[in-house]
Parts: sequence; C-alpha cells; structure tokens
Amino acid sequence: MTGRKAAAKRKDGDGSPADASEWNKSKCSKAILLELVKDGLLQDKDVLCWRAPELDLQPLEKPGETILFQHFVERGLALPTSDFFRGLLHFYGIQIQHLPPNSILHLSIYVHLCEAFLGIQLHWNLFRYLFHLKPLPDLKNPRRIGGCYFQLKQCRGAEYIEYSTPSSLSGWGNFWFYAKNLSPSLPEHQEGAPVPSKSWNGEVDDEDMAQIQDLLKKIKGHRQAGVTGATVVWSWLQRRIQPLQRRANFGYHYGGEEDPSRMSRMAMFEATALKYLKKAVGVTAIPVIPELFSADNAPLPSEVKKYQSHPPEVSSTQELERMVTVE
Repeated sequence: MTGRKAAAKRKDGDGSPADASEWNKSKCSKAILLELVKDGLLQDKDVLCWRAPELDLQPLEKPGETILFQHFVERGLALPTSDFFRGLLHFYGIQIQHLPPNSILHLSIYVHLCEAFLGIQLHWNLFRYLFHLKPLPDLKNPRRIGGCYFQLKQCRGAEYIEYSTPSSLSGWGNFWFYAKNLSPSLPEHQEGAPVPSKSWNGEVDDEDMAQIQDLLKKIKGHRQAGVTGATVVWSWLQRRIQPLQRRANFGYHYGGEEDPSRMSRMAMFEATALKYLKKAVGVTAIPVIPELFSADNAPLPSEVKKYQSHPPEVSSTQELERMVTVE
C-alpha cells in the first residue's frame, strides 16, 4: 500500500478486517456489557433486555430482539435509534451489520456537530454532499458484515472538521450481542451482503447548494477555531448522550444534568471519557470545548427552521413491520 493510500485509509478507515466478513461465535460477554452499562453507554438490562450470546455461532434472535455490536455502542449508537439513522439505512438499502464501527463514528460526529455546534437538526443534503457509501472490499463482492462504509468524498475533507480513525479494528464483528428492538425499531435482521445502488454515490441538487455553502462556512469557522472530531466526541461524552439514539431533545436544546436524553445523570469520570476518546479517534488529551448550543444558549427558531433537510421517511408498511417485530 502506498503512503498516500495508507493515509487515506487512516483518515476515513472502514475498520473492516477480512476476519469480520462472516458471523462467528460472539466474544461479547456479560462482563463487557456490564462495563458499558457502568460507563453510561448502554441502558440497564431491565430496560434494554440485552443478553450476551452463549453458544450461538451466528445471530439467532428471539422475537422482538435485534443485533448490536460493542464497538457501535462505544461510538455513539443506542436504542431506539434516531429517525436519521433509520432513514439512512432505508435510503441506502442497508442493515446495521453492513456498516463498520468507523462509519458509525462518522455518523455520530456529524449528528452532534450539526446539533450542538451548528445549532440545527442534522442536515441530510449536507451529509450527502460530504459523504458517500462505498462497498467493501469491492463492488462485486461486498461482505455480509461490514460490507460498505461511509467516506468523505474526494476533495471534500478540507471542507469538514479534521479527525482520524483507527485503520483497523480487527475482529470487531465478533463482538455482537442481543437487545430488545425498542420502538421505533430497526428493520428485522436479514442475512446477505449489501447491494450497491446509485444512491450510494449520489450528489445533491444544484438548488440545494446555496444552503450547503452557508453551512460549510459555519463549519470552516469551527475548524479554524480548532474544533476537531475529538472535540465533538468529547462533547457528547461529557453530555452523557448517544448521538444516534432517538432522544427527547436535540443537542441545541440540551438541558444539562437533568436532560432526559442523558444516559446517566452522573458525570463521566475523566479517565473513562479519555478511554473512549482514544478508542474513537486516537486522541489522549482533553480537547478544549467552545461554547455550544443548548437550552441555555439556544439558536434562533428561525435559524433551526431555515436549515431543515431530512432523509426520506420510511414507508408506513415498513414501519408497521418494525412494530410487529417488537410486539
């Protein structure tokens, strides 16, 4: 691998090693899940009904269950997932196991950047301008697990905040577990590799570019002020929220210690937060957090309304199928 290609891999790394392409007996133990609960990244067992696989060689969910991965929880995903996340899966025609951990991180950073730093709801057209979905390892043979990943489009990294991700997360696909598929629920688990489509590499319409350019200027301002991916990750760890969870409040209306979106009312220990920051972006120093949008520093409602762009809604039929799965 050339130096240039290696650097690109580190920046937008898919984190999908070859040994994660098929299901294997899970290494995600009860002790691991209890640590995630203790650290405030996973709900208690009596809420989420999670369970560690024991002898299962591949997922064998009970009715109303779904599959999660330890590395996803560590990078901002919790149940029930947000409308954005479920809409994204629907738009690209993929399932949760098709994405590797670094793609989950990209999504979490983007959501929290929009909500807490830009003071808007996540902007779908801006996301599609910045990122595209790529098959792994190639177009003809995508893997069943981690078979596609989000990457910044060519030449658009300079328009976004900087951060690096681990180039390899060897064996991440072996750390899966079961959890109650809380409503609004994820699609019922289906086997098979992702099927690439035109949507994976689509561009936004010209009529949407004016608003996207406005938001890129705001991002540039944050980047020049020193905001990086590490800043964003540290921010959501301090707020005790999971960006890809369906929350009571958007980040620009975060209400502090009593906010119902928090996974825990207790502050996260500094050493614990640094542990997850290092796992996500390889940073071991505490970033400086600028003043963020919140309930005490809310954006103008007109600004929030101005920058509205959401993924296509999931059809009512598919939503009904999800509800049946849970019930």
